[in-house]
Amino acid sequence: MKALPKNLVSVEQFKDKVLIQCPNCKKCALLRSTQYSHSERKWTCDCLCEHCAKTWQFHPGGYALNDSSPYLCVPLWLQTRCKNHVLWAFNEKHLQFLEDYISQTLRKRPLNFNGSLQSRLPRWILSAKNRTAVASGVRRLRAKLSAI
Repeated sequence: MKALPKNLVSVEQFKDKVLIQCPNCKKCALLRSTQYSHSERKWTCDCLCEHCAKTWQFHPGGYALNDSSPYLCVPLWLQTRCKNHVLWAFNEKHLQFLEDYISQTLRKRPLNFNGSLQSRLPRWILSAKNRTAVASGVRRLRAKLSAI
């Protein structure tokens, strides 16, 4: 992976600890690892719930292309409805990034901006008219995180 300048962020920086919902107890669980099988053309996710001690594997999204992300079909723990969309985060670090970026009143576009997570955020999140609603959604996610 190509290194980004210091002020740019990549989504890869947040995939080390993905919080998901346990299918057994419906509490917060951890997606421990993902593996891609080239022969079967699908992802396998290994998960653990520390609340009910359940461990399981699942295949998100059925078949995937080699460069597809397994995280698109994972039942994330940190998600909430916001402005007729779903606001989500992988973990606390990702949530902090969203909170910091959304709260900025002036967002400068640095060099190589198109290769960053900042450039990939949906327009509804970046819109100034939605700033209050998105900040409220982030607070709801923060409360869900602190309840773990």
